Amino acid sequence: MAAADTKFLEGIDENFLVCGICSERYKNAKNLPCLHTFCEECLGKLVEKTGKLDCPICRRSHELTGGGVSDLPANFFVNDLVDQFRKREEKLRGEKPCEGCEESDSVTAMVCIECGLEICKPCARAHRRFRQTKSHHLVELDEYYSSMSNDPYKVQSPLYCDRHQDNQLKFYCDTCESAICLECTAVDHPRPEHKYRYLEDAAAEYKKNLSVITENLKSKEVAAREAKPKVEEMSQSLLDRYRTETNKVNEHMEKTIEECTAKIRKSGEKITSELKCVYDERSRNLQAQQKQLACTESDLANAIEFSDKLMHHGNAAQLMLAKKGMTSQIQSLMSIDIDSEPVKDDFLEFQSEDDFFGKQTLGKVFTHDNKYKMIKVSKSVKVGENIQITIKRKAVKKALGEEPEEIKAEVKSPDDKTENMAVTDNKDGTFSLTHEGKLEGKYEISISRHRSGIELETCTVEGTPITVTVIPKKGLIRTIGKYGSGVGQLSNPYGVTMTKKRNLLVCDSNNKRLQEFSVYGEHRRIINFTGIDGEVTPRFACVAEDGTIFVTDGEKKRVVVCDENGKVIRSFGEDDLKEPQGIVIHPTNGRVYVLDRSASDVKIYNKDGRLLKSFGGNGSAPGQLNKPYGLNTDREGNIVIPDTDNNRVQIFNADGGYLRSFGTNGSGDGQFDRPEDVVQDKDGNFIVSEYDNKRIQKFDIDGKFLYRLDKPEDSLKSTIGLCFMGDELFDRVVAADTGSGCIRVFAD
Repeated sequence: MAAADTKFLEGIDENFLVCGICSERYKNAKNLPCLHTFCEECLGKLVEKTGKLDCPICRRSHELTGGGVSDLPANFFVNDLVDQFRKREEKLRGEKPCEGCEESDSVTAMVCIECGLEICKPCARAHRRFRQTKSHHLVELDEYYSSMSNDPYKVQSPLYCDRHQDNQLKFYCDTCESAICLECTAVDHPRPEHKYRYLEDAAAEYKKNLSVITENLKSKEVAAREAKPKVEEMSQSLLDRYRTETNKVNEHMEKTIEECTAKIRKSGEKITSELKCVYDERSRNLQAQQKQLACTESDLANAIEFSDKLMHHGNAAQLMLAKKGMTSQIQSLMSIDIDSEPVKDDFLEFQSEDDFFGKQTLGKVFTHDNKYKMIKVSKSVKVGENIQITIKRKAVKKALGEEPEEIKAEVKSPDDKTENMAVTDNKDGTFSLTHEGKLEGKYEISISRHRSGIELETCTVEGTPITVTVIPKKGLIRTIGKYGSGVGQLSNPYGVTMTKKRNLLVCDSNNKRLQEFSVYGEHRRIINFTGIDGEVTPRFACVAEDGTIFVTDGEKKRVVVCDENGKVIRSFGEDDLKEPQGIVIHPTNGRVYVLDRSASDVKIYNKDGRLLKSFGGNGSAPGQLNKPYGLNTDREGNIVIPDTDNNRVQIFNADGGYLRSFGTNGSGDGQFDRPEDVVQDKDGNFIVSEYDNKRIQKFDIDGKFLYRLDKPEDSLKSTIGLCFMGDELFDRVVAADTGSGCIRVFAD
């Protein structure tokens, strides 16, 4: 059994038992999932250094479990082999006589690396004295055999310099690519002209590179060996295919000569068939249209004749008895759409093609039958998203020869700007039209056909021009203006209202003017007051049905009435008002309601400025007011007032009679801290701005809190005036942020 083990171990290459990381015999060998083996300690150092476990041989990454490297399976086969090699080497290193003195009782203890002698310790001392001319290296016997197994290069005899024979080769000159001794570094290879390093370091690097190169050469050898039969097989296959295809060419050449005439004749027959098909289809449509028009003409003539006779010859009873049937018939006839233009034209043209063999046709048939239908359209998208429309060319077999045409589209945005819409030909008979909806509102899209740069006609698509609505996301959608006195800049804007053109009219209080903006933030114009003595300090404004503007003047304590250009028509209230703020024209009775903050009441005037009555009065009881700012009407014609210092909203009828109130003091939902203005949306909900809580709240028609319109990150400072602008898909709430010197627009 021992002999069998020895024979088995001799057949094992010792390199098989060397770790690829530390280059030493395996110590507790571990298997990776890729079946490569390394020392457990080496793998642990690798993971500690790189933070991951990548196989140093195949570079595959492996996941570790909670136990780390220690959880990897042990390679028992390799570990057993290492143990057997160790035991075998111990047996082979059994004690033997000294090779120096050959005394029977002398025990081998040392080995001379240079001479290779295994000698006892007394001989070793004598050996050193005898070999003083050279630096012989003596090592312990156990160390020698251990090195022979693990690091054989450590116990190999050294090499000496050819030029300085007593000196070992310990350096390597990279400049000269040669091994040198210490004396050479000073005499023949001095720095900095020469670059050298320790021979062992250079050898280690080269060995590493040589190992990689050798493996690559082996791979190439295998690849070449495996590729050779494939190339031979491909060469034979090429020869066989060449012979086959040559025969096919010869056969095809003869066959083509016979087929050319047949193809030309077939092409001609195909074109004449296309012409006939186009003619038949157009003729049928036109005849059908003729028949329909004839029937319609006959029905109309009969109805006219019957009506005429009934009117001139029938009595009252006959006339009224025929009314029901006549009315139904007449309505039916009136709803008929008369096709005033032929449904098809007479354009039909053949154009010959000179290059038959290149085009494989005698020519093309041209018609005007390209029509399109819409297969996909965005009815509405949100701001920032793409409007997407897809149209499809109707399949018309008879128009096979029609030259390519181009589809173009224009889009008109809500700010009246017209841009080209991106059109993509999908090469399958469909076209995709896209455009980014940057502004909320309605976009109108028109589509046209072009050929060779000439517009043919407006594209026939059902539903064109197409209207798409872009709606904003809820919340703050834009900020208009900033603090200052320049164009588009604001200083203490109080009130904001809507003009007849649905623009925003802002009371630019400290700048003594009005400014007009579009709802998209574009500055339209500055309106300065003219035709009046002194300056006007606008607080709140409202617009009458005829476009006249009513403005409260905070400093002169009056109401100023001007046209849309700021030319003052009249003023009133100088003798009645102490601090006019909010103003509204009643939608039903046409009276002007002015909120007098200092008097804490509402004064009612006719449009000529004559004081009719007042209601309210300072106090905290129901129906009394305390320093209010804004007011408005609801859809029932009631007067709604945010009672500022009483921290509530009160509702009065048109004559000033108290109806109800809602809200309490505080900063919670549904509570107020100095409410300033109020508007009502199209559903009857109330929207209220607050000065101190710096927010905008929404309540239902009964005063129940619904939600907060703004967000804390919108950073409102002190909102006063409000304006509501409804739309069919979304609502806008516009707020004058007095403290920030700007207008905030919210989508609701």
